[in-house]
Parts: sequence; C-alpha cells; structure tokens
Amino acid sequence: MNQQKHTGAALAAEPEAEPNVRRWTEQRWLVDNIIRANGIDWDQPRSFYMNAACGIEASADFAAIRQRIQKYADITARSYDELMPMFSDDGRFNPKALAVLAKSYVELKVLPEEPDPKLLYTDAFLPVR
Repeated sequence: MNQQKHTGAALAAEPEAEPNVRRWTEQRWLVDNIIRANGIDWDQPRSFYMNAACGIEASADFAAIRQRIQKYADITARSYDELMPMFSDDGRFNPKALAVLAKSYVELKVLPEEPDPKLLYTDAFLPVR
C-alpha cells in the first residue's frame, strides 16, 4: 500500500510529455503500401458510407477521391490545406456564394425559384461583430 502511494506521487510529479509516435513514423511506409494496394477503404468502407450520407450526386466525387489517394499523407495535410481556405474565419457565409447557390437551385430545376437565403440559415448563434 505504501509503495502505491510513492508510485502515484512519482507519476504525478512527472511533466506531461508528447506521445511517442516513433513507431508510427518509422512504419508509415507500411500503411502507405496497404493504401496503394487496397485503397483508402482497406480496413473499413468509410468512404462508401460517407458517400451514402451525401447522396448519389456525390458518387463521382468520392470515386475521384478514392482514386487520387495513394498514401496516408494524401488524406491529411494536403486535404486540410486545400479545404480550409473555403471556410470563413467568423462562421458566416459569403453572400456572393449564397447567391450562386440559390441560382444553381433554379438552373438544376431543384426549385422553381431562388430561395430566400434567410430562410435557409441563421447568424443568430454567431458572435456579434
């Protein structure tokens, strides 16, 4: 019992360190080879059930993504760097982008007329500027 108190105190006194990912770094080549051989869905069909949630219209995009990804690095940093500029810093939508979206609904014959953007979303929960 006394030894447990000392062990707990010793562990509590150690500063928190970053996790050691040496093995992951050294063996990344293995995951890359598996992805090249079997595709990004080598362990679970993630891209297929994500595609299902997006609808049949997204199938071509998902197929292109599955074909483009050849190693783990293709999934992470590059995708993040490509996508992040599309998001706003303050959580608000770009009014010009909303106008294009509204026009596309009519052009694609999804809606008979352009919807009022204020009926589709709200800024009420965003911080006041």
